[in-house]
Amino acid sequence: MLGDVIFEMTGKKVGWRVLPPDELGPRMEISYQGTGKMLGVETTETGTYTAVARPNGTFFADAQGISIADNGGIISWTGQGIGIPDGKGKVSYRGVIFFDSTSPTFSQLSTVTGISEYEVNEDGPLFGKVWEWK
Repeated sequence: MLGDVIFEMTGKKVGWRVLPPDELGPRMEISYQGTGKMLGVETTETGTYTAVARPNGTFFADAQGISIADNGGIISWTGQGIGIPDGKGKVSYRGVIFFDSTSPTFSQLSTVTGISEYEVNEDGPLFGKVWEWK
């Protein structure tokens, strides 16, 4: 069951590169930066994900990042998801995120599994939202 929203962000892609294909298919690495709110606290986020193009036209993404809160708290996270292109320049990712933090404000996230939705536009903008999975 989905619980409360943990995190919302907007950002943009700041870099990408093509990686050598592996046994799963062609790969790209995309880095982004953005701002948002984690548990109601303003944050700045930097993340990178590797997207592997799969034979069925979807992408498998493996991601990691760091969110730095205005109050000084630091949250690291890792995640995975499946991306479905809409054929018009946007990929919708749905996945799972795991958090880690020793900050008193965010330490509770170390026991939370997040369910995520990210919308990534080919021209740069992206949007994300994460709910607690209860």
